Amino acid sequence: MLAGGVQVIRHGMTAVHVQGLEMVLPDGRVVSSISGLHKDNRGPDPLRIAIGGEGAFGIVTAACLRLMPSHRHAANAYVGCESFDAALALFRLVRDQAYECLTGFEVMSADCLPLALLVDPDLRPPLQAPVQVLIRLSTVARLPLDDMLQAVLAEATEGGLLQDAVIAQSDRQAARFWKLREAIVEGHSRRGYHVRSDVSVRLGDVPRLVAALEAMLETSFPHWIAQAYGHMGDGNIHFNALPPVGMDTTLARATGARIEARIFDIALSFGGSFSAEHGIGRSKAEWFSRTTAPERLDLLRRIKFAFDPDWRMNPGCLLTKPSDLS
Repeated sequence: MLAGGVQVIRHGMTAVHVQGLEMVLPDGRVVSSISGLHKDNRGPDPLRIAIGGEGAFGIVTAACLRLMPSHRHAANAYVGCESFDAALALFRLVRDQAYECLTGFEVMSADCLPLALLVDPDLRPPLQAPVQVLIRLSTVARLPLDDMLQAVLAEATEGGLLQDAVIAQSDRQAARFWKLREAIVEGHSRRGYHVRSDVSVRLGDVPRLVAALEAMLETSFPHWIAQAYGHMGDGNIHFNALPPVGMDTTLARATGARIEARIFDIALSFGGSFSAEHGIGRSKAEWFSRTTAPERLDLLRRIKFAFDPDWRMNPGCLLTKPSDLS
């Protein structure tokens, strides 16, 4: 329920739309905070601990969600920028000029795009640039979105923030733009083992984060290929690393574990997060325990103990049982 995605800058994370839950507690009791009310301020809802709790506090069996109306009108652009710094400046301009309509702002380094060809050999970006950006404006009501997008891109061009831009002339063309972004993820899987990350920093630190990660990989793991893409609008970057073609899988995984640790350390050095939207699970539980403030970790463990004194629910996931807690 902490899921994000390409429209977080418009709608927020999934958690903000949860208005009530039904949950089976570890002792078998069923507790519900679902009322269907838009306003209900009768104290805090203890079941919200389940949001992001990954099953450690109980089993969610029902949820009441706030739904948003479908956006029937949209304008989409594919933009080329010189750098992540330029992409950040472009985002700020688009945000300032079209805040109420901005639904998506995705960035991709050019090195990511060959992976899309593994999914669909006919996929080709409509322009060439070191950093490529997808922009989507959308609304429920009919508004002059194309004119709005043209105006902001014209201002960006005058300000030297972009190298080239193409505004989609049809829904089909817009879908092809976004398929490039979606195909990158599948392309990574088709290529084989790779290091995947889901890190976030404050918006203004995104270009420095990407530069630091690329420098780390080039210096310490020179034959690995850097891949940076993600959700510029909320500071969430997926920085992946591809091993050299033909590298032994066992060696690649061992090296990949070292690279992942370096990625996490660099993100944390910016005051960021090593898990922006993908959660903790078991693979990051040790990192969570090691990097979370002791006071916060102790509080979470005590809440876990109150819900699940026998620590039966999803053991080993998110939280580990301390020997001194009783």
